[in-house]
Amino acid sequence: MITSDVPGTSLEPTAENPWCGPFIRKDWLDELGMEIPTTIDEWYTALKAFKEQMNAEVPMIWNNAIGMEPSTGAFVSAFDIGPGFYIKNGEIKYGPIEPGFKEYLQLVNKWYEEGLIDRDFPTRDAKSIDALVMSGKVGAKLQDGTALVLKARAVGIEFAGAPYPKKNENSEIHWRYKNNICRANYGVITSKCKNPEVAVKWFDYHYTEDGFKLFNFGVEGKSYTGIDEKGRPKYVEYISKNNYQDFDRYNSVFRLHNGPYLKSDLRSNPRRWMEDLEQYRITWNNQPADYVLPPITLTAEEGAEYAKIMSDIEAYRNEMMLKFIMGQEPLDKFDEYVNNIKAMNIDRVIEIYKAALDRYNKRLEKVD
Repeated sequence: MITSDVPGTSLEPTAENPWCGPFIRKDWLDELGMEIPTTIDEWYTALKAFKEQMNAEVPMIWNNAIGMEPSTGAFVSAFDIGPGFYIKNGEIKYGPIEPGFKEYLQLVNKWYEEGLIDRDFPTRDAKSIDALVMSGKVGAKLQDGTALVLKARAVGIEFAGAPYPKKNENSEIHWRYKNNICRANYGVITSKCKNPEVAVKWFDYHYTEDGFKLFNFGVEGKSYTGIDEKGRPKYVEYISKNNYQDFDRYNSVFRLHNGPYLKSDLRSNPRRWMEDLEQYRITWNNQPADYVLPPITLTAEEGAEYAKIMSDIEAYRNEMMLKFIMGQEPLDKFDEYVNNIKAMNIDRVIEIYKAALDRYNKRLEKVD
């Protein structure tokens, strides 16, 4: 899948802005006379105010039960690391064993003890998290997409996308959620294909102007009636009348949401035509992401070895994160935790990633 996320009719490949990031209650901030926080200290002040002055049951909630956001890396990235594997000065590192991760755990342990983080996060599922947020009891959610804003507005709650928090005014983050121009969703033609020439022509069609319109907008005359000056489809009424609130329900009905084609979410998704929502994605995109690994690929053998090692490491990491955050294990044992992960062969996984990165860089040299 290759993205073409520029306004207008050009089909130039361009990366999308990030899909998701941290959100905070804008209506509460306005009532308190506060700005959207940008640093950890500002977030602390806002969450304390949510708890003490707005009676928030849950000042801040994660989108999962492990104690960090592995996709966005919000707050983790404030400590000069990534939530998983990342690259710094040409060297691949694993964030959960770096000193910055101990700082992150110290922070969230303190906030957990003060009741600023959901006390029941280890047992929450997606349904219960959504119910809690929509009931107006949550002050901030550390990972979601702009659909959250629309869902919340429908029940009288106003969320705003916040920049990834920095450690302080003089620091920068270097890791955040990033969309690459070329992503997964590959198409292949197997040796069992009876008409490979036809299959190649079909795949090629996905990247033509006509194919672009078909896969992004659906069938002209059925889902849309023409293209406007910004290259966006004029959707028919049964789609357009619900396009802001319920557009996701139509994704798989009239267009291909993911797959091997030239995709433009910017032009095909009416939610992204709303300037206030798109501004949040722009805010996230304008923050540095130089620690994010490029889209490297592992060989089958490397993938099998990676899965075997990382399944145990991630299970142990998740277990220990909960214990550190909830105070069941003192952070004095962080070095022991790091040594245990090293003993589980994390260095071998880093070697695998390094080999994949070397192959990626060699392919770039050939393109240049």
